[in-house]
Amino acid sequence: PYAIYARKILRLEKLDELNEPFDARHIGNLFHKIFQDYVAGAPSTTIATSATKLRALYDQYAPEYGLTEAHDPFWRVRAEDTFTWFAKWNADRLDEGEPVVIEEKGEWRFDLESTPYSLSAKADRIDKLGDGAAFIIDYKTGAPPSAKQIKTHLAPQLTLTGLIVANGGFEQLGTTPIAGFDYVRILGRKGDRSDDVGATGGEAGDLIADTKAGLFQLLTHYNDPNTAYLSQPRPQFVDAFSDYDHLARRRERAAQGSVDGSDGGDAL
Repeated sequence: PYAIYARKILRLEKLDELNEPFDARHIGNLFHKIFQDYVAGAPSTTIATSATKLRALYDQYAPEYGLTEAHDPFWRVRAEDTFTWFAKWNADRLDEGEPVVIEEKGEWRFDLESTPYSLSAKADRIDKLGDGAAFIIDYKTGAPPSAKQIKTHLAPQLTLTGLIVANGGFEQLGTTPIAGFDYVRILGRKGDRSDDVGATGGEAGDLIADTKAGLFQLLTHYNDPNTAYLSQPRPQFVDAFSDYDHLARRRERAAQGSVDGSDGGDAL
């Protein structure tokens, strides 16, 4: 909550370091751009042709995203594996439906206790299946959230996106039922179901309905002026390098022995 207040309300953003080294964040942005352009284009007729197109997009965009000759050998090997897998995976998905939303923003506006709110999300991809239902996909260059984190709503990204879809927040889809959602790992795949985590059918619908109830409860809670915005209140997600720890004076409080990683530090 503290980080959300600092970033979204106060609009305080961490500046990129000078000569920032190429890292996982940059490779994630690069692959999202490659898949965006590839999926938006005409589908290839063969897996080999698809992989060739993906490779060409990699060569085109890699320099723009900071990939240098020093980093290229390390990432190219992984990219080749990814392109071979993605070409087949995408062909299988096209057999079920077509991508309708590609790296686009959706928004749902609603009132809660006379207060207007707007819930928005940028979706990596939403396919419209043959029966008209929507299937939401999020590409992960790192490990996806666990099934437990999804079910306990500690990883609500796609259930919130589903809530927007269910309320007609993506213009290209209109109001449509949701067939399911998946977090899809695109780098370092192990070749089993643990690479992709999500839900389908009734389970997906129940998770999205629970997310709506939890969202409304959370908004009601924070609409109270007496509610504090805690810094890192969940022990399992505490890290020592939050962008806003210095504003929350966590180091000062830790030096005094008053921060044990679970009391939230200072609050706004």
